[in-house]
Amino acid sequence: MENQSESLMASGTAKKARKVPADNRMHGLDFLRIIFALLIVFGHYRVGAVDNGVFEGDPGPRIYNFIRFAVEMFFVLSGLLIAKSVKDRSYVNYMIARIVRITPALLFCATITFAVAVILADTKWGVRADWQHWLASVTVLPLLINDTWGIDWPYWSLTYEFRFYFLAGFYMIFFKSERALLIATAVWMAASFFALVIDNVALQTLTVSRASGCFAMGIMLHFITSVPRYRMQALIVMIPSLIVAQMSMMREAGIRHINGDDFILYWPEAVGATLFMVIVIGAFVYVPMPKRADKALQLGGMMTYPLYLLHMFVGWVIIAKCAAHGMRIDLAILTAMIVIVPVAVAISAWGEPFVGKYLKAALKSSTNAIEPHLPKALWKLLYTPQAKRRMVQPAAASTADAQPVLPVQALAPDASR
Repeated sequence: MENQSESLMASGTAKKARKVPADNRMHGLDFLRIIFALLIVFGHYRVGAVDNGVFEGDPGPRIYNFIRFAVEMFFVLSGLLIAKSVKDRSYVNYMIARIVRITPALLFCATITFAVAVILADTKWGVRADWQHWLASVTVLPLLINDTWGIDWPYWSLTYEFRFYFLAGFYMIFFKSERALLIATAVWMAASFFALVIDNVALQTLTVSRASGCFAMGIMLHFITSVPRYRMQALIVMIPSLIVAQMSMMREAGIRHINGDDFILYWPEAVGATLFMVIVIGAFVYVPMPKRADKALQLGGMMTYPLYLLHMFVGWVIIAKCAAHGMRIDLAILTAMIVIVPVAVAISAWGEPFVGKYLKAALKSSTNAIEPHLPKALWKLLYTPQAKRRMVQPAAASTADAQPVLPVQALAPDASR
């Protein structure tokens, strides 16, 4: 009977443990990334094919224009996922992981876009597909400085992603607690709000106000879903985060309208869009996915990055070629997606790991060579995760006979030392 009860308890524990994958990856969010990446691709193809004159007629119902805000969904996801992982890594390991994640896909996708522009494209539709922008794209740093250096239009969002990674790394060096992250985010939202109100370009660049509200929404979702003791405070900070995100969306929609875009965004729509992002992403944190689909969802989630980089210009070229042969717009879009998606999967499954392996080894070798020459204080900031900077002190024994309390072992030990 005891053995049976133990087995039941073990099975119950196993069922509970399955709610969080062993690799700590939330596959519900991978599923969400796949869906919204495909929506972005469809929206760019459907609206862009008409705007670029490839097909004549109506670009589609008004709701198609809201697909553009799926990019903001990825900003929210970045805020959530970076907040979950930032405190368990050293600054050096965090930056190596970001560079290895970012660079290989840029190398493949920028090169393919450049080659298609040179060999196949009859027109560039204003896309900056030249060797200067190719070089800027594959070397990454120019994208951090300015959002016009990308070889294709979707690269604009990478500028804000990279700036957010830099801010997250800054937090990792100088702050040591969840409470500090919460306070820093609140201050960040206040500065972003001020930058948008006074319309100061320099301050907007410094605060990343174009996307800061969405990143902060993701950070607050991290607190709401994973840090119960700060849940109420996170709900309070979520309010200015939503307001900043809405202000940014309205500002960008206004700029596009002035530049000739027919789409006009209204405040209730901006409010609804931001609330939709928070509710959907917050819900999918808890959505269970079939265990057998874990690998497929992980590959699909990783595939969304090269898909986003590759899809626009290359897809427009494919659609234009299909239109030249008399194909209908829906079939031309389907053809482009059938070509682009497998290429993105191949880059994610084979190209990125191959290049990433050598890039990671080179970066590790460089940082290991520098490490012994650093002052102790600087080494502690750069090479130890936050979890190790403030070790929990063992409680004092109440009696002489009490067993000594062992120090708490840090989660996710850092491998850089």
